[in-house]
Amino acid sequence: MNCPKCGELIKDTKQNVCEFCGQVLVDTEDKPLLKGWQTFIDGVKGGFDKFRTSLEDQSTKNKEFLEENKDKVNKFFKTIKDDWDTQIQKWSKDIEQRNLETKEQST
Repeated sequence: MNCPKCGELIKDTKQNVCEFCGQVLVDTEDKPLLKGWQTFIDGVKGGFDKFRTSLEDQSTKNKEFLEENKDKVNKFFKTIKDDWDTQIQKWSKDIEQRNLETKEQST
């Protein structure tokens, strides 16, 4: 007997679970309720696996995007800080120059 899910040959047919993929092995041909239930469970498992994979992929993309933007944000703030420091130095020199001019005029 072969597993309906993975297709592997089941050696011990007394067990109700495929040793390769974990599929529950039940003869469902004469049990439509059990067949429907098994189909439902397989669908839920498949949907959950797809959701988990999608979530993992999105998390990976978000981490990469965060790292990329982290460098951009750090560069932005460094540029702003450098520009601010340069402007403060200009203002300080200008104030110092005006103070010297004022002292010269008063003497």
